[in-house]
Amino acid sequence: MATESVVENILCSKCNKVVPKQDICPECGQVLDATTVVPLKTSDKIEDQAASRTLNFLQFRREFKKEKPTQGPQTQSQELKKPPQKSVKNGATKVMENAVPEVEKMTSQKVEPVDTELQKVSDVEKLPVQNVDIGSYTPDPYTKELVEKLVKQLRYEINLVQLFKEGQVSEEIFTRLFNGMTDEIPSLIAHRGEATKELSGLMNGYKSVAQSAQQGLKLLDLRRSFDDCSDEEYKVKAAALNWDVDHYGKKISEGQMKTDYLRSLGGLIQVEEVNDLKDIAAGCMEASSMKHIHDSIREKIKKAMQETSSILNDVYGS
Repeated sequence: MATESVVENILCSKCNKVVPKQDICPECGQVLDATTVVPLKTSDKIEDQAASRTLNFLQFRREFKKEKPTQGPQTQSQELKKPPQKSVKNGATKVMENAVPEVEKMTSQKVEPVDTELQKVSDVEKLPVQNVDIGSYTPDPYTKELVEKLVKQLRYEINLVQLFKEGQVSEEIFTRLFNGMTDEIPSLIAHRGEATKELSGLMNGYKSVAQSAQQGLKLLDLRRSFDDCSDEEYKVKAAALNWDVDHYGKKISEGQMKTDYLRSLGGLIQVEEVNDLKDIAAGCMEASSMKHIHDSIREKIKKAMQETSSILNDVYGS
């Protein structure tokens, strides 16, 4: 039977090893603290030393494995390049080995055409420009008032010029009325242009968000086909992306209708009237029909009729 004599030992605070009581740790050179005395039996000390050697060996194995990753990818790539074996014995093991190259083939076949398809989204999803359906669109009060005033002033201007050309209105009265209109109509046209420009900027932003959402849905479907996302993730993300597509799609549709409303002057001038007004404006611009009118007034009339004709041409895209 082994004697159980007690030997004073000290726990090193640096390497956490139990060593015989002394000033310096023989393992790491740390100055030892005499207050960390650990009494051990002699028989236990031998077992502790054996356990310490075992721990050192295990730590060495772990460090050795960490220093050896360079061979891993090469071995793995060599395994991936091996042709699939014909035998199906030990099915579970061989299925796992052959699964990796099959996934690589799938991704290499699918990823390239995805980008090509997504690049076409902006072309496919563009909304066609159509004449506004006045019956289905209710403009806001500001837009409605702007269009109604502009239509009224354009009619008034063309008819006034026609009356003056025919000699039914004196030059004094015509000049006073015409100068007032030439100040108001450009202002209304400018407000109309600003509203159209603002709409264009908003719609570009809406289209960008909607197209990004559409691309997100395509990529999400692709991930799902590869089992790269869970059903819960797909459900949540698809719902959010579909909301963006629907919401901003409606915004785009509303913006397009408002743009068409401004361009077509709300449909307040019918095709026949537009053609009549254009004919009158063209006649007023003819030099032969305005010889009796002063040069300065004639130039103002000509400029005003050109602007009016341009607006009328845009009403029905004529």
